[in-house]
Amino acid sequence: MTLTHPQARNQIFNLTYGQSRPINDLVEITKKNFPGVKTEYKERDKLIPFRGTLCIDKAKKLLGYNPAYPIDKGFQQYIDWYKSMASQGGAPHA
Repeated sequence: MTLTHPQARNQIFNLTYGQSRPINDLVEITKKNFPGVKTEYKERDKLIPFRGTLCIDKAKKLLGYNPAYPIDKGFQQYIDWYKSMASQGGAPHA
């Protein structure tokens, strides 16, 4: 959609669901799908800014963007796709 939309030419868009989520939400989904995965936490670099939710208003206005999947649903679908590709030999095995 974005690549072929005339309004997208030379533009930058935030294509998110529009709600901020902690990275630990993704960690928990990953652990649920890949038992035994190890997580390593590192101290946040002081130069990295804290961010909240990215604004998707521009994408909504220019492209008619309407997010359909919150991160927990979309990430789970990605993992399911990845596992199916891995089982068919099309992706690296996790």
